[in-house]
Amino acid sequence: MESDNNVQKLKFYQRQVWYGLISGIVTIQSARQGIESLLPAVAEDPTFVASKLNQVGIGTLLAWGNFFYFLGKCLAGYSVDKLSGRFVFLLSLGISSAFTIFIGLSNSVTTLTFCWCINKLFISSNWPSVAKTMATWFSPERYGELNGMIAFSVRIGCLVSSLLVAELLRRHTYWRKIDFIMGLILILVFASALLLVKRSPKQLGLPDPTKMSKASQGDDGDEHVDLQNEIEWDLITMAKDRVIWLMSMYVAGTTILMELQSFLPLFLHLYMKLEVGFAVYASTIFQIGTICGVMLGSFLYDKLCRKNITIFLNGCMFICTACLVLIWRLLPVLTSSHIIFILFVYGFALAIIFHLPTGVFMMVHVGQRHCGTLIAVLEAFGYLFAVLFDYYGAVAIKVFGWSGFFGLLVLTSMITSLFLFPMSSHPSIMTAKN
Repeated sequence: MESDNNVQKLKFYQRQVWYGLISGIVTIQSARQGIESLLPAVAEDPTFVASKLNQVGIGTLLAWGNFFYFLGKCLAGYSVDKLSGRFVFLLSLGISSAFTIFIGLSNSVTTLTFCWCINKLFISSNWPSVAKTMATWFSPERYGELNGMIAFSVRIGCLVSSLLVAELLRRHTYWRKIDFIMGLILILVFASALLLVKRSPKQLGLPDPTKMSKASQGDDGDEHVDLQNEIEWDLITMAKDRVIWLMSMYVAGTTILMELQSFLPLFLHLYMKLEVGFAVYASTIFQIGTICGVMLGSFLYDKLCRKNITIFLNGCMFICTACLVLIWRLLPVLTSSHIIFILFVYGFALAIIFHLPTGVFMMVHVGQRHCGTLIAVLEAFGYLFAVLFDYYGAVAIKVFGWSGFFGLLVLTSMITSLFLFPMSSHPSIMTAKN
């Protein structure tokens, strides 16, 4: 009887924690997307025009932001495993709320860059802390489902954020006011997460969900998880793991491919000659594609056998490459309708290979004890490469035009395919249901 009561209490607190985590990560990532959607309007602000915040200037701003994102990932892994997922999650929400507002108060490129970088530094620890908390509160066979739900919710949030920003810009709302609204929403979500998210079931005297799970035993992949929980994983140990190096390169490639969304409003505004508000509107087609992709991917991922998952992931990678090749080679003759359709298909395929195999690998390969460190290492690696892409991508636009920019993406996609192929059949990207 007491056992049944504990199980019911566990489910109650799991729901609370889930609501707190998903509202926090959705809001913080939506605000991040919203701020990036404001960049064309920021560049046209008289305060920054004199400072020559042009294409290269914005590329440099994005590069600095991703560099601090990289630093945040490096710090987050250690912090999440040594402190707690809850503490780092709440710290991330609180500090990023404040610096989102400070971005709107910036009166110079230097101040804007500083606030942008500090904001990115703390946003970066959001996902490692969420994954660590999830691994503490939920059983392994639900990792695929939960990762899919989070990815889907984040994409919905980013879409809504982009649409609202686009509409407000179309109505000629000053970008600083939009920024303040996002900051206030973040503060409210931080207050609610403070009440909802608990540190661990053990702290409340509840049973450990990972030990209650029968599905976590008897499968080869999960035996690997149990084994790794007995090992003192650290950065040196991870550096010796060839599978982690392979996944690191894959994450670096998909992070660069996803970085296209940061440049889309600028591309549609400067190359396609759309007004700022309409350019942001048009860029949301990429978000719609990612939402559809995550919906399909999360539905299929736990249902496909290992062989079919391998075929599915490599097929999505091929579609991504094909879309980029079309834009790269045919850009001068493509109409707005053609580009919007291609961006939808690209977002659809990319979301599947960006979110699902990586998310499952991060939580399965080393188990819950060290997943925070692994997540931070992989994402830090990805954003280190994104720093280089943001700067040199902007330089490519200036020197070779937008075709040169998409040419870089084509090369990245082809290289990423080489790393996906061996990883797509590895046990560490399979859930307990595969």
